[in-house]
Amino acid sequence: MNRILAIASLQIRAAIRSKLFVSLMVILVLVVFGFPMTVKGDGTLAGQIKVILYYTLGLTSIILGITTLWVSSGTIAQEIESRQIHLIAVKPVHYFEIWLGKWFGLLTINAALLCFAGLIILALVHWNVKAGGKNNQERRIVKEQLLAGRRLIHPRDTLQQEVFTRYHNMLSNGMMSPELSRDEAFSEIKKQLLAEKTVIGPSSVKKWILEIPSFCSGKGYEIEKFELKVRFSPVRKGDNPVFGEWRIGTERNFILFKMTTDNNLDGMHQITIPLTQSVMDTVMVQSGEAGNHSNRKMILEYRNGDGEKSRTVVFDRERGIELFIRESGFESNLVRSLLVILCRLALLAALGLTASVLFSFPVATFSAFSVILVSIVTHYFVVMMATDIGSCCEAHSQKSSDHSFWQVTSEKTAKKLDTIFEPVMRLKAVEPFSDGVLVPWEDVGEAVFTMAIIYPGLLGIGGLLLFRRRELALPYT
Repeated sequence: MNRILAIASLQIRAAIRSKLFVSLMVILVLVVFGFPMTVKGDGTLAGQIKVILYYTLGLTSIILGITTLWVSSGTIAQEIESRQIHLIAVKPVHYFEIWLGKWFGLLTINAALLCFAGLIILALVHWNVKAGGKNNQERRIVKEQLLAGRRLIHPRDTLQQEVFTRYHNMLSNGMMSPELSRDEAFSEIKKQLLAEKTVIGPSSVKKWILEIPSFCSGKGYEIEKFELKVRFSPVRKGDNPVFGEWRIGTERNFILFKMTTDNNLDGMHQITIPLTQSVMDTVMVQSGEAGNHSNRKMILEYRNGDGEKSRTVVFDRERGIELFIRESGFESNLVRSLLVILCRLALLAALGLTASVLFSFPVATFSAFSVILVSIVTHYFVVMMATDIGSCCEAHSQKSSDHSFWQVTSEKTAKKLDTIFEPVMRLKAVEPFSDGVLVPWEDVGEAVFTMAIIYPGLLGIGGLLLFRRRELALPYT
């Protein structure tokens, strides 16, 4: 352990001597303070704070990520080419201690820089809230919606299961045309279900079920800690307003809360439904069964007015219904976000060090960045394929005759690769943090396990096997 710490300290001192550490600190200061001045929000204090949180933390993670990948790709490769590695290799130091010491040194540097950036962001946000708020109402909105860690709850998405169930019901009842292929049938059924779930015509009713997490008892929470946001828009323009009634309740007592909306809408509209303490306490008590709090459900219902009073509305597919429950403060949420970013930087450092063991500095840098590019493109390709209903039931689908061999092979290859990249791509910190959404400790634990232990461990084992086989005494010119 002492040898690993000694190599890590040498890596840290080398970064300080090369002015890399100081240069990154200066760049982070310029980014955190300078970039929000060039990008303006919507003119409100909340818009300004959101710009500060999203762009400063996002650019910080990008700058540190690129620098980490570049430095780690040349750390061991340059020492081999300059023969400085001989000063360590001839000592009683194992190869894995060299790799692990370099990785731990880079991780320490990134941790210090993230702490520095986090303190600046924290000070900048509090200064803007104190000096930029025109009235107490703006400050209250910012503190409740952005400077908080709010757990986000969506209605359960059962679209894929419903598509598969309806397809087999139609097939067994003889309602499916024999000329229609499986993929075409899935696509048509998906369109029908999406219309049923998101489009609500006049005199129609739509219900959503929101499952309340078991950690929330309902007691001791303030009124402002519960917030329900709804996003919808009219299908077409018209003279009639969007008139409807919102109801909130449980299966035992359905009407705990009622609210009527009557708005003239032309585009996307967002409303916030206040949830009082008495409503949430009743939901917590009545939706559980005999003390079992795992199945507590809140039922939300929207009753659209008739054709003379209202118009057809469509709800946002991804963010139509959102329930926010405040669970932590701003500072703790910032710490968790920085920990997730640090775990991602640890994975990048491991990737660069493994490439540095195998290749020269330019080739190692190119290879490491290529892996990152391939992971991003592959994940995007798989996500785009998921919009096709034929891939949502891939376990039951059949290969269409009009698909070429190369198309089928590329899709299968992309999906196999995405199973490796998906655990890393799925964990996000910047976007939820900038929206005031909670970055839970569960995500931090998963990030530590996957991006700081499992993946770096596998890369470290591969780097160790390659390092032991590499000839360190070759004459370099």
